[in-house]
Amino acid sequence: MIMGLFSGTNVLSIFMAFVFWTEVAPHVALTSRPAGLALKLGAVALGLSVASGFLGMFLFRFNLPPELALNVLPQLSYGAFWACLAWAVLALMQGAGPKGVA
Repeated sequence: MIMGLFSGTNVLSIFMAFVFWTEVAPHVALTSRPAGLALKLGAVALGLSVASGFLGMFLFRFNLPPELALNVLPQLSYGAFWACLAWAVLALMQGAGPKGVA
């Protein structure tokens, strides 16, 4: 049970969420506040994907089907991460000035 927490995907996701939250989002927020917010929300969604995959085992207590608890919730969280990442890129592009203007 605890070994699932230390899989390569989970460790990489936790590391990416930490880096996005502490390093990337504050620097991007200097250029575009909505992009910084989107990256912070993306980091939270990435952390929730790991947490929902790990805690999905305990959702059996509430009589949820195993497909929902172990497969659907982490995949929805990963989808939310990618949506927030796309939102950050779009917000950063919208905040950029015209080409050739410093």
